[in-house]
Amino acid sequence: MSFPLEWSRLQDATVTALEERLPPASEPPAKLHEAMRYATLNGGKRFRAVLLMMTGQMFGTGLERLMAPAAAVECVHAYSLVHDDLPCMDDDDYRRGMPSCHKQYDEATAVLVGDALQAFAFQILSSDESLVNLKDKSGRLVSILAGAIGSKGMTGGQALDIEFEINGVSTIDPFSVNRLKTAKLIQASVCLGACVSDAVTEQEYRVLSDYGECVGLAFQYRDDQLDDDALEDNPHEKASTMRDRALSAIRTLDRDTQNLEKLAEFVVSRSM
Repeated sequence: MSFPLEWSRLQDATVTALEERLPPASEPPAKLHEAMRYATLNGGKRFRAVLLMMTGQMFGTGLERLMAPAAAVECVHAYSLVHDDLPCMDDDDYRRGMPSCHKQYDEATAVLVGDALQAFAFQILSSDESLVNLKDKSGRLVSILAGAIGSKGMTGGQALDIEFEINGVSTIDPFSVNRLKTAKLIQASVCLGACVSDAVTEQEYRVLSDYGECVGLAFQYRDDQLDDDALEDNPHEKASTMRDRALSAIRTLDRDTQNLEKLAEFVVSRSM
């Protein structure tokens, strides 16, 4: 199957995984559940979920095992976007051409949506029926995701970003912001895809972790390149450098790495 068709297939699988797991909008508290579905099922590239599933597939892991962690990662990503859009953060009225969650509903609901989606992601990793045979790995799965989004991950990166925006603190390293705010969750997506697979060695896991971090940094540098207000002076060069490092890492594996190579190339060539 061609890479674009496989991407589309995995996007659809991610949407199915979310639709099947998110609480129904009619179930109390109905407004919160409706808003959770609004925030997660409103389109997007599903890049992190696709990356996770392509990593797992490289080791022969079936979609039935990969859909749950993919849904968990997308819930975390959606929660981060809902909170990013709040007036106290980036104050954005639209997300993907639609009203932001706090505009569609209200600010309090948007805060609760983020809280609920984060908790739901860990509920999926720790108790989803499709992962019942991986109970010995559930602690590691939770640890991977928690480490990526806590104070030493995505949330910490957001804190540094806000501090820079407000105070213009010169001691804050843009590389650290990018690594924590963006790269950590992308790296975790790769690691989760590897962790739920049966045939991964620790050496392969370390290589994939390095690959994921480099892809995550390339992703953010490409965002900087597309953003007129970018903090970096030469984001294109930095994105290309990180892509090349990702490719060098993944090509050391004795696996079919074609899809992960194409994902790394996509990161620096995308237009949005």
